[in-house]
Amino acid sequence: MTENYFSKFPQIIYNNKITRNISERVTLPVETRALSQAFYPFELGNGLRSDSVAANYYSDPTIDWLIWLTNGMTDVDYDWYLYPDEFNNMLQTKYGNPGETQAAAIANAQRKIAYFQTNWADDQIQQSVAGFEALPAAQQKYYVPVFGAGRNILSYQRRQEDWVASTNLFNTLQVVNTSGFSIGDICSISLLDDTRGEIEYVGNNTIILKHITATDTLDWASHTITNDAGASTSISSATQQFTIPLSELVYWNSVSFYDYENNLNESKRHVYLLDKNYAQQTAENIRKKLQNV
Repeated sequence: MTENYFSKFPQIIYNNKITRNISERVTLPVETRALSQAFYPFELGNGLRSDSVAANYYSDPTIDWLIWLTNGMTDVDYDWYLYPDEFNNMLQTKYGNPGETQAAAIANAQRKIAYFQTNWADDQIQQSVAGFEALPAAQQKYYVPVFGAGRNILSYQRRQEDWVASTNLFNTLQVVNTSGFSIGDICSISLLDDTRGEIEYVGNNTIILKHITATDTLDWASHTITNDAGASTSISSATQQFTIPLSELVYWNSVSFYDYENNLNESKRHVYLLDKNYAQQTAENIRKKLQNV
């Protein structure tokens, strides 16, 4: 069978020409979505494109639109799983600066922090009941009980929930001048080992940094802030505002834009295919919906 998607759209007259009304929208019929047995998971690999999958499974490369519709995909460039070369090209487009190499763009994505997330997946150490009870009340929310026989609490383990925070803290710096600094710059602080931050605001001899790698209340006064382009200025005072309390930072990790994009891309590796026995009838139901039959 040949099931070209756009041939199902109604015809209209536009600028005195017969054309397809592509402003129409459609989803899988409710009766089809209700059939759990009509879908099965499929893992993408070996550089498979959607038309390749459709050709192999439905014996019709033109019905690949059914895979997109089944999985709620709309962006032909980025909703499909990106293989390594495509993924790196995407990173260069999104995170590279003019004239930079792809390697530099990838390095930018790896250095820049997207957000902070609870690190329960990295913490498999269970707390004893006594250890849990000794924790400050504010930290106990990161744990849940492990029950034994008779609903007795044996121990506590990390709560397996992905909590997200936009940043760990803001540091408002009063500086001598802001020449050469821009929002989004990654900056380092002199005399503080591997202390970096990203500029959130610049103006009036003020620089506000977020995503600070230092996790204690260090005195930044008299230190120097420098961005990657070499602009530098002295800090006269600094005021920290924690969005994640200092005592709770141990329960959080930063997530780089590289990790964010990679995790998002990996989530697209697994798709659902509508069983071939339902495909032709579903295509006809969609045609009727679009034609208002």
